[in-house]
Amino acid sequence: MENDKKKYDGFAVASFSLGIIGLLFGIIFPIATFFTNNYYIIILIPFIFSVISITFGLVSKNKIKKTKSNGKKIATTGIVISIISLLLIIFNIYLYLNGIDI
Repeated sequence: MENDKKKYDGFAVASFSLGIIGLLFGIIFPIATFFTNNYYIIILIPFIFSVISITFGLVSKNKIKKTKSNGKKIATTGIVISIISLLLIIFNIYLYLNGIDI
């Protein structure tokens, strides 16, 4: 009995997962600034996750076009979540530089 289901592209799943992690860290880490003064190190971690997620999502979408595998929607969702995370990071930096407490 052959299994004809196509598997999801690994880069698409990685993009989605890293996007979720980047978004969660983007929400949680600014709260941690109340406990430490290393704001730029704290905001760097979700930035790295988001950039890697966008990269994996774009690689996945190109790979899916060539191989006709599944995961295009997952890759797109990972990219969108990562862009939202980056916008949240930029907003947090703006708030920090203007001295506005959350």
